[in-house]
Amino acid sequence: MTARPRLRRLARPLRQAAVLAHAWVVGQARRLRPHPPEVRAGDLPLGPRVAIYAHHDPDGAVRPYVRHAVHALAEAGYAVVFVSNGPLAPAAIARLRPDTARIVARANRGWDFAAWRDGLATVAAPQRLSALILTNDSVYGPLRPLAPVLAALPEADLVGMTDSTEIAWHLQSWFLWFGPAALRHPAFARFWRGVRDLGHKDAVIRLYEVGLSRRLGAAGLRCAAVAPAAQLAAAATASGWVPPDRPAGWPFNPAHDLWAPLVLAGGVPFLKRDLLADRARRHVAPEAWRDLAAATGYDPALIADDLAATRDRRRGGGTRSAQPT
Repeated sequence: MTARPRLRRLARPLRQAAVLAHAWVVGQARRLRPHPPEVRAGDLPLGPRVAIYAHHDPDGAVRPYVRHAVHALAEAGYAVVFVSNGPLAPAAIARLRPDTARIVARANRGWDFAAWRDGLATVAAPQRLSALILTNDSVYGPLRPLAPVLAALPEADLVGMTDSTEIAWHLQSWFLWFGPAALRHPAFARFWRGVRDLGHKDAVIRLYEVGLSRRLGAAGLRCAAVAPAAQLAAAATASGWVPPDRPAGWPFNPAHDLWAPLVLAGGVPFLKRDLLADRARRHVAPEAWRDLAAATGYDPALIADDLAATRDRRRGGGTRSAQPT
């Protein structure tokens, strides 16, 4: 090993520590300048099962794929608290109301965990809920009805769709289900009391996405994945699955590298948005995801609409997402 790569390897922990320290300082400083969220009532009542959906759109729009997800959660029997990291257009709010119990607009800081924290704050007594879902707009779906998927969840207190060993073992946070034992455990309340509006996404991942599974697991709560990545990878390889190319050294991510086996063999009814938008250092041909969507009954036009809006925004041309219909 030459001197330069060795130095980079030795410097990596120092950089990570600096990122965490800076992000934490930013989060603590932001507590001194609070921006109270704006909370509106939806048309549905809060019930014993709640889903908090974290969202961000720079134009305040709510894309059709997002409305599909919110409607599916409501149809599965969950009262939806919709939390937007940023203001929402009036037309978007009007379209959300029939499927939501609360609509929350907050400052765009702290990423999804801060949004979920603020959404949870609108629920009077989370410990009395029978179930809680935390999810976000980083996935397309559900690709099939959600109620049967939820009815077949593993027997555990905290369930994710899949898991990861990057940094340390944890459940990926884009869809999490909490049962009564987790919701009533002091570790759950302690975790959310400690969530800050951190100033760096890597710090959010390390402290909160990884930290949530580790802290609840350390408290004796059972954590499980619908499709454990190691088992699914072995089965997919045995069946001849060829994952998308990724750059050397880029970490394995089951939501990207096993995107089709997750849906077809793992029972996970979601596709990661960044993968299809070519923002995950991997490429999936449009005909591949269209075929998968068609096989599950999901309308591929919901994905195509969002990808077109994303491309337009990148090019700096017309902002399709300004049309919140």
